[in-house]
Amino acid sequence: MNSKKFIFLILTLLIFNFKSFSDESSDSNNKKKINYVISHYSCDEYNTFFDNEELYSFKKITELDLTCKFNFLPWYSFLFYFNNIFEFDFYEIYRLYDFKKVYDEYWDNNSIYNTFTFELSNEFSIKKIIQIDLNFDFINEVSSNKKEFSYNRYLSLSVVPWINLSGDYYFGYFWDLRAYQFFEFFPQEDYKKFITFSYLQIGYQFFRFYGPKKFKFSILLGDKFYYNIPTKYVPSSINNIFRFGLKFNFFNFEPFLYYMHDFYYSLYKDFDDYNNNSFGINFGFKYTIENFTVGAEYIGTYDILRAEYMKKYNIQINDSWVNDIDFYFKFNIWKIY
Repeated sequence: MNSKKFIFLILTLLIFNFKSFSDESSDSNNKKKINYVISHYSCDEYNTFFDNEELYSFKKITELDLTCKFNFLPWYSFLFYFNNIFEFDFYEIYRLYDFKKVYDEYWDNNSIYNTFTFELSNEFSIKKIIQIDLNFDFINEVSSNKKEFSYNRYLSLSVVPWINLSGDYYFGYFWDLRAYQFFEFFPQEDYKKFITFSYLQIGYQFFRFYGPKKFKFSILLGDKFYYNIPTKYVPSSINNIFRFGLKFNFFNFEPFLYYMHDFYYSLYKDFDDYNNNSFGINFGFKYTIENFTVGAEYIGTYDILRAEYMKKYNIQINDSWVNDIDFYFKFNIWKIY
């Protein structure tokens, strides 16, 4: 089956599901109005990434998102969303100018990158514990290269069964466990990837039913685990992200501080240059007033494998500590009908 027939078949199935379930829900819910949610957010973010030797990037990132979700039945929902992310790297412009002065020519310009995504999704759930998502995505990427723009358009179909178990107790203890299995196909490229992903969060919140009403204090432990199942073009790899720390909340101001340990290991030898075993700190704050949020975050990590690599090949470097700083403004609005 060629890519055009495959895409046409998937679109037909999605539209048929949407139409059939909407007809069924309209017959069975004459006495009950269909619930749907419309949400929108826009975010302006400034990000810089550097170590003790060099500044690698200084970006302005603008994101726009619109999501519409229709809850036709207790076990079925249909949604579509538009998302656009525009990135502009100021430091890349400086590097182009500096390279021009030294070598009297330009190198590849990677200062602009834009990603637009449109998704149609069917969500099937069983008692809000087990859920299966059937998604159809159109993604358009635009990046700058020298003085020309390069375009990359592709379609993907993903099936994502996942399970969610959680508990939240009056005395302050809470936990959340989610396990996902991603099956994603790109018919135009004959490309596919399978990813197993799990998320675990455990915590305890002080002052939930006693003490000050406007002040909360939580101890949190979080872990994310990814396993890339090997396919034709994707090697097998393992990635684990661990966090442990504190979070406060008083008068909508939320500072946090975490110890972090990130581990990535490729099971394919030719990709072992990407392996890392890093630890560090993550701290910042978030402040929300109605629909507006302002926040800042710092992540500093030391990669043990990078330091060993530098030492092995006698590469002089002052430190293997890298820094990532974010500052953002976000406007969020949503409404239930």
